[in-house]
Formats: sequence, C-alpha cells, structure tokens
Amino acid sequence: MKFVPALALSFGLMSANALADCTIGDMPTVPSGAESTLEQMLAAKKEVDAYMATSNEYLECLAKDAEAKADGMEDDAAAEVKESTATMHNDEVARQEQLAANFNQAIRDYKAANPQ
Repeated sequence: MKFVPALALSFGLMSANALADCTIGDMPTVPSGAESTLEQMLAAKKEVDAYMATSNEYLECLAKDAEAKADGMEDDAAAEVKESTATMHNDEVARQEQLAANFNQAIRDYKAANPQ
C-alpha cells in the first residue's frame, strides 16, 4: 500500500502539529527473493524486524500523544485529533501488513529459487 500525500493533508494543520512528536522512518525495500543470496535475505529480515519495532513504537506514540493533546480540548476538537490519529494508525498498520506480505513472498521466491 502506498502512502497517499493527499490523505496526510486531509488531517489538517492542527492534527499534524498535534502529533508532530511521533515519527516513523522509511519502510525498507524488500529484495527479490528469486535473485537474492541468503545473506541478502537475512539482512532484509533484520531491516524488516527493525522497521516493525520502530513502527510499533510509532503507533504507541500516536496513541499517547493524541490522548495528551485531546485532554482538555473541546469535544469536537478532541474528536478530530482522535479521528486523525485513528486514520494514521490504520495507515501504518496497513503498511506493516504490506511489508510483511512482501517479505513473506520474497521468502517463498527465495525458497523456490534455492531448493534444498
């Protein structure tokens, strides 16, 4: 799944500023399993694992930050922060799922290209 910049813009300036403390790095590139060496696949696994750990920290940060920012806001503003946070959370979970699917396919391709 690709991140849609227009979706990020739809969160509005308030929610973008409200959640500015939470950051996530770029998703790693999954190598072609059919063309990779074992070492390349193992290195990719480390990158995927590291991204997943960072991504989970990001999700935790989003939840904590949104709760802190929404505390004391009027109901409508708090609901907007929580809604945009839920969207950001769901987008990141979808990225995690896509990365896992891509890496699992690379593993299947590697095994098919390198039967034991």
